[in-house]
Amino acid sequence: MIYTVFIAIYLFALVGVGVYKTRAVRNSEDFMVAGRTLPWYILVGTLLATWMGSGSLFSGAGLGYRNGLAGVWSSGGAWLGIAFIYFIARRIRNFGKVTVPDIFEFRYGRLAAILATITTVI
Repeated sequence: MIYTVFIAIYLFALVGVGVYKTRAVRNSEDFMVAGRTLPWYILVGTLLATWMGSGSLFSGAGLGYRNGLAGVWSSGGAWLGIAFIYFIARRIRNFGKVTVPDIFEFRYGRLAAILATITTVI
């Protein structure tokens, strides 16, 4: 019973914050990228919270246990991607687009946007 009460309180709090914040959202860009006004530390926290779920933690520990040091390299691509994005983030932000297919369409045309959409979904 106590779990149900806490879950209900949590859900009502989430709905309350959502209703309160709807006043700040004026268009789809405000909704999708917070109007491009978030400071860097909030963006980093969002990235880490998205990337570091329980699956990542448990599977990473399992790979490390089973494969030793070689298991650590399974996340190497993600770390390289984070390092790479540091150098291109300003250019991407200046595009003023929201999604990767939007950037591809702006830069390379409609066909590139369709292919980027397909690869993003897959």
